[in-house]
Amino acid sequence: MRNDFLLEKLYKRGKRELREADFSIDVVSYLKKIIDNKFKAKDFRVILIGGTNGKGSTANFLNSILVSSGIKTGLFTSPHLVSPLERIKINGKSISEKSFKNGLLYVDELSKREFERRNLRRVPTFFETIFLVSLYVFSSENCEVVIFEVGLGGRLDATNTLKKDISFITQVSLDHEEYLGDDLKSIASEKVAIFKNSDTSLVGDLNLINIANLKIKSENLECVKLIGYRFIKPFRYEFLFEYNGKKMKFTPVSEGFFQHKNIKNALLILNSLEKILNRKFKEEEIVSGINSCVVYGRLFKISDKPKIYIDGAHNISGFETIKKEFLKSGISPVILFGAMRDKNILCKVEDLYLFSKDVALVKVENERCAAFEDYRKFLKRDDFRFFSSSIDGYKWIRENTGDGLGIICGSLYLCGEILKMSDIRGI
Repeated sequence: MRNDFLLEKLYKRGKRELREADFSIDVVSYLKKIIDNKFKAKDFRVILIGGTNGKGSTANFLNSILVSSGIKTGLFTSPHLVSPLERIKINGKSISEKSFKNGLLYVDELSKREFERRNLRRVPTFFETIFLVSLYVFSSENCEVVIFEVGLGGRLDATNTLKKDISFITQVSLDHEEYLGDDLKSIASEKVAIFKNSDTSLVGDLNLINIANLKIKSENLECVKLIGYRFIKPFRYEFLFEYNGKKMKFTPVSEGFFQHKNIKNALLILNSLEKILNRKFKEEEIVSGINSCVVYGRLFKISDKPKIYIDGAHNISGFETIKKEFLKSGISPVILFGAMRDKNILCKVEDLYLFSKDVALVKVENERCAAFEDYRKFLKRDDFRFFSSSIDGYKWIRENTGDGLGIICGSLYLCGEILKMSDIRGI
């Protein structure tokens, strides 16, 4: 599929956007109305999830619960790790190439036609196009509940053209400052804009209410509580939650203590969704959904021998989460790290050497990727181990992890390149 003409054209458009950013939602809003009219007999409940970190995991946990309860779901997330098909899922499974191409062909022809008629001042961006494809697919597949993850920010994100039954924000921290602002208040104001045109607005972090001066009800936070946990083995935990006064025990396959926050977020949304759908989800449906959910980009094990994980921690908040995970476990990992030069996580590169057994830095195959000079700027030295390709970096970490543990992190682009080399399937 990588050589498909339409997809190659879409990728080139995405590269151009890096140089010619145009943030507005008028184009995607116009095209969305045409798609809505085409499927006017179709209707699904819409849940939009935004935030700096945790929105993808929250979306996946919630989706898994709904699938386990027999509800036909659509799930739109970004970015993808290996294939753009991952961004659009039906019942937790990536759509087929045929389904993706049918949607892409429709959106491409629609965009071209309306641009030539001068109803559009530009063609839709890479992200906008795939978002529109997802609407086409979800309507074609008669989904009942559709979960969308916000791409960038919120106010001017394509997903904010949706009429939402529930809008949820996980938390806010510094990321994409060049687009959203360089302080939490500015970033929060961009993200909470998704509450516009939403029937129910929820937050997963009370601090967000103060930061953004929100005037929304926060009682929803009281319906879900983490009341205990048990350590099973490094990165695996048993969590005990209280959900609407009922105790539930989870042992998720998705690893990391931090996942308890995303499980809580999913349950908070579920609580409101029960009222909208006028149904109560059974305990076994909730437990099965949480326990079986796999989040491929967060502390995901790609190899047993040697034991190697990948994690798409691409900002300071995500980096600190993973750092705490290793400090909590008492494990000093072998680390392969690669990041984008425009991400704030680069200022943390020196911290890698404080809790690791060994470190190598790598250049990812992306024009935004940090190179040797970028790392030298932050490390203020040039005697660090560096690889100019992911292939060489992956070979190094496999040869040097031994009986210990390795972690590949810093960028989802790096994680994607590594997954292409591994034997992981089903993403």
